[in-house]
Amino acid sequence: MHNDRFHINSLSAKIILLCGVIALLGMGGVIWMNSIRAHNQAFYTAEAQMRSEGRLITENVESVLHTLREDTEIVALSPDVQLIADHFSGQFEETTDYITLQNALSTTSQLFMNVMERRPHVFHYA
Repeated sequence: MHNDRFHINSLSAKIILLCGVIALLGMGGVIWMNSIRAHNQAFYTAEAQMRSEGRLITENVESVLHTLREDTEIVALSPDVQLIADHFSGQFEETTDYITLQNALSTTSQLFMNVMERRPHVFHYA
């Protein structure tokens, strides 16, 4: 027994079926190409955003380091800091007593605390 249910006899029906198959294959190709293009675009967009974030972080870190350098240079000019540096480098004068050194340490400590209080955003990174 022969099944004629799916058998196409007319030439026009075969042409219509062939055109439908070609159209479906073409649509599949276009969808595939568009998905590749969308994936590439998403990748390049994410890459550009990461570069932008990296530049922003770099600028913030450079700003913080610049501020820390300026603060350090200002604090280093303090006579108390010079006295402490001389003491620990071995250039400590014998005429300077222990109480003077303790006062210098206390003053320097307070100086650093004031700097840290005035710039909490800088020391947040530390």
